[in-house]
Amino acid sequence: MKADEEKTDEGPAGPAWLNDRIVEALELSSGGAQGIRRRFSGRGVEGTVERKMPDRE
Repeated sequence: MKADEEKTDEGPAGPAWLNDRIVEALELSSGGAQGIRRRFSGRGVEGTVERKMPDRE
């Protein structure tokens, strides 16, 4: 599947959106949308929204 054909999950609130529609609606780059999707799948909602602090001394 091409990146522009990726869809979000459908749910009770409505149908799935194509990646292009998400990028346009949220004014993101396609890479930005993919990064958010990747963080969400690895960290969940809270981990995606909360900013990770760097491990510095």
